[in-house]
Amino acid sequence: MGAEDVAFLARSPNRAAVLAALVDAPCDRAELRERVGASRVTIGRITTDLEARGWVEQDATGYRATRSGQTVVAAYERFLEVVDATRHLEPLLEHLPVEAFDFELSALGDADVVVPTPTIPDQHISRLGTLFQQATSVSMVVHAMSPKVVASSHASARDGDHVTKGVVTPIVTDAILANETVAEQVREMVGEGTLELSERPSVPFQAGVYDETTVISADDEAGVPRGIVETQSRTVREWALGEFERLQADATPLSVEALEPDR
Repeated sequence: MGAEDVAFLARSPNRAAVLAALVDAPCDRAELRERVGASRVTIGRITTDLEARGWVEQDATGYRATRSGQTVVAAYERFLEVVDATRHLEPLLEHLPVEAFDFELSALGDADVVVPTPTIPDQHISRLGTLFQQATSVSMVVHAMSPKVVASSHASARDGDHVTKGVVTPIVTDAILANETVAEQVREMVGEGTLELSERPSVPFQAGVYDETTVISADDEAGVPRGIVETQSRTVREWALGEFERLQADATPLSVEALEPDR
């Protein structure tokens, strides 16, 4: 479906409604008027236009969508889903790693958008801490470290069955070592097997899977998170886990000794 086809349907909601109705089931004009809520003249004009495009055909019983019409409706509905998702993600869209996605943006149409507010400037960071507390399994790719999030992971590991696997950058490793409390917590978790860290020179984005929940960080050009999107989409989860495994495959595992101050 080309841009002109999209424009043709978008200019008149009744056109898309008539074509979708005929995809659902064949109708005559009277049935179409009832289902779409348009006048006789409008229905007549639209069916004529759709026939001219080869999207609808007519027989003795009425109108039906052709194979081309069925394909157009499916493509147009996907287009509208992407438009809706784009509007929904607008607060963070310019900072999301869209170029790394191998799924349609519509998969994030129902995602929760968490951004800092004047009263809760670290709302997105706090949300990550809550997810760590609730999850039993975390797989993450990060280039920044928050002591608050590490503390949540450490508490979860102590309180129950919790394992975190992370691919990090040298910047994260250095930040861990620069904070004595964080370093002690990380070494304890690595030593007990509740935290598995691997280091690689860089990562293309920040994302994490917390049981069934996937979080993607929206980072600005300086790498500062401007917020997160949180989704239960299986498609997005599979993408994030696949990317984690890909990046982990050429990363260097970090042992307790590697996390000592004099490493």
